[in-house]
Amino acid sequence: MSLMWFDIDDFKCITDKFGHIAGDQVLTDFFLILQKAAGNGTLVGRFGGEEFAVFLMGMDKQQCSKMAEHLRESIESATMWLYMGSQVSVTTSMGMVFTASDRVEIEELYQRADKAFYGSKEMGKNRVTLDELN
Repeated sequence: MSLMWFDIDDFKCITDKFGHIAGDQVLTDFFLILQKAAGNGTLVGRFGGEEFAVFLMGMDKQQCSKMAEHLRESIESATMWLYMGSQVSVTTSMGMVFTASDRVEIEELYQRADKAFYGSKEMGKNRVTLDELN
């Protein structure tokens, strides 16, 4: 299984420039892009602010990594149209933890994914950082 934790890079710049209504629109579009790119049977959720998570089961590490990169690329390549006719593009930084174990606490997955997420931010954003839990 894998937990991916991520946010919209520089989201505050969008709300500062276009306002909170535009920010809400970007959050909605971001979620819809993730949901479509992840496909059926994948749990996608928003955890507050501009933070999101994707939970995968039944895939090996390579498949999970490929999915994470697919999600990142789907966000990066999308154009979002705002209510006032403007358009924006966003990127996302993602931390992903993978484990082949079926005996792991969700809190541990979250902590590891969150740490990897901050690694993506520190390395320049718009990337996936992978951690593995044995």
